[in-house]
Amino acid sequence: MSSEGNGMVWHIVFAGATAQHVKTLHKYAKEVGLGDIFIEALKFALYRMRYNPLAFGELVKSRPKSGLVFHVRVVEPLLFEFAIHEE
Repeated sequence: MSSEGNGMVWHIVFAGATAQHVKTLHKYAKEVGLGDIFIEALKFALYRMRYNPLAFGELVKSRPKSGLVFHVRVVEPLLFEFAIHEE
């Protein structure tokens, strides 16, 4: 996480094949007429995860030894499952 302006900005990292999977899902969404909704949902979620991830989604589990908390959130038409490192 880094400081920017008045608040904290969290760094987002996509695991392995996740970025490619997002591209594939976006291609499919465009084919079925949901391309714009897909992009808006993705932008909204990424913004919320950068600026206030602990308030975005529901806490589903915590791993205190690793410093990770896991959240889930639906922003239609997408489901986001993500981990937050508390440091």
